[in-house]
Amino acid sequence: MINDILAVSTNNQPVPVVGMPATILQTLDRLPGTIVGVERVGKQIIVSVRQDEYQAGPNGGEMGHQDWVIVPDHGGPIYTFGFSAKSPRWRRLHRNENGRLALSGSNTGLRIGEASVYRCWEF
Repeated sequence: MINDILAVSTNNQPVPVVGMPATILQTLDRLPGTIVGVERVGKQIIVSVRQDEYQAGPNGGEMGHQDWVIVPDHGGPIYTFGFSAKSPRWRRLHRNENGRLALSGSNTGLRIGEASVYRCWEF
């Protein structure tokens, strides 16, 4: 639920630029990333975000800790997100059978300007 609130809280988020940190908002978890591409397609802004790695920090180690060190991963998976005035939140996109960008069926959002990690250990 908190990730959904973060996804729709787009007021005061910075304009995305290549190299900016980002947080990939999954249903329960948050994953760190770096913006690697920004383009405008019509009225929609499209960003590509590379997922970074993370490791347990010095104050963590056991399941349930939330102390993480974020490490850039130049070979990490890349996700595409779109933002438009019709839907004022970042939504994950994928290429459909025609090669066009379409909304993904996943409940994945994006927060730009900061990279953070949160792991839900309950599932």
